[in-house]
Amino acid sequence: MVAVTAFDSGNLHPFAPEGVAGIGAAASMVFFSFIGFDAASTAGEEAENPQRDLPRAIIISLGIVTLVYVLVALTAVAAVGVDDVSSSGASLATVLSQVTGRGWPAMILAAGAVIAIASVVLTVLYGQTRILVAMSRDGLMPKVLSEVGAKRVPTTNTLIVGGVVAVLSALIPLGELVNATNIGTLVSPTAATAPP
Repeated sequence: MVAVTAFDSGNLHPFAPEGVAGIGAAASMVFFSFIGFDAASTAGEEAENPQRDLPRAIIISLGIVTLVYVLVALTAVAAVGVDDVSSSGASLATVLSQVTGRGWPAMILAAGAVIAIASVVLTVLYGQTRILVAMSRDGLMPKVLSEVGAKRVPTTNTLIVGGVVAVLSALIPLGELVNATNIGTLVSPTAATAPP
């Protein structure tokens, strides 16, 4: 909302200076932000009315988040210009610093971004535990992975997935992990879902 105060429609001309290639290159970097939506479908076993509620939740949340992403990108470019956004490493915190002339709003935005990324990662990790349950029930993974506790929580899978992710995040640079995640999201077939 702060960037709206510095909105200058002149910064939007030309609208797509890099053309379709630039749009495609930028789009390929944001798939990480959308992978949590399909992971929500793995919660079918824990939802009260999954056939009704899950499709609605996924479509509505996807629409809202896409709209917010587009508006934030449009406002950031209009506030400082496409050259400043691309040369600053595409950091919204940097854009906010330029618009306000102060550092503390950017620090608040950066903290919010860390929290938002954590929520996406946790959603994906949750989805992976349920995918392992479904694969185990289908005989594709060891039977121990299909066990759920009294509250229908796959504790063993949660510990395994959390451990693997902790090791990978400690040993592999963040940029490489993001690139691998984007590539995996682009080439993966339909996500597996737990049976109702």
